Amino acid sequence: MEKLKIKIGLEPVFFNHPPNLRISANNNTLVDGPLREPAVIEREVDFTEDQTHTLNFTLYDKSKYDTELDNDGNIVKDTLIKISKLEIDDIDITGMLPIDQEKFYYKHNSGTVGPFYDTMGVNGTATVEFTTPFYVWLLETL
Repeated sequence: MEKLKIKIGLEPVFFNHPPNLRISANNNTLVDGPLREPAVIEREVDFTEDQTHTLNFTLYDKSKYDTELDNDGNIVKDTLIKISKLEIDDIDITGMLPIDQEKFYYKHNSGTVGPFYDTMGVNGTATVEFTTPFYVWLLETL
């Protein structure tokens, strides 16, 4: 087992009701519920050595009433969650997110898959995929 410290900075944006977020590591829920204000989540998580692991961020229950459009279809107000910081074992990997769509991706509930930058505004799951030992993965990914 490899115990990794996960630190996640979250910033919600909303006007109607707070966005709902579920964060899980290998399908084990770390956080689940509405995000009303900026937060920093810190957890130590055990990961099996020499395996692929996922850290998932799921935005759910956003409705059409959580996005306000003007007459031209431009977004005036919206409900979003920004991942302002993502650290694994005190190493900030936030800037790495858009680098590799194979390891960092955002799958919308509609089925569309795209790169995961740092902001979630559509119901779906953003995934960060890595292997252990973490430091070997980090060196191979940089």
